[in-house]
Amino acid sequence: MYQLAGIPDVDKLNLIQEEKEFVSKLFKDSCAYLKEIIGNVIGFYEYNRIPYNKLKHGLSILSGLKPVESKD
Repeated sequence: MYQLAGIPDVDKLNLIQEEKEFVSKLFKDSCAYLKEIIGNVIGFYEYNRIPYNKLKHGLSILSGLKPVESKD
């Protein structure tokens, strides 16, 4: 998750120990939040996948719509 979010390695940053601890906790909390958000997006996609696919690929004729008649 750290690599996906582009979060650097705390040990490679030029920080004092107190700053490292703070930044490390911040990065950990940020990754946990990002993981939760990605889980929500995946859940939304899975919940709506069947209606989306039917709308895009299976419903070429929508109920309630009438073909336009030519006025020749």
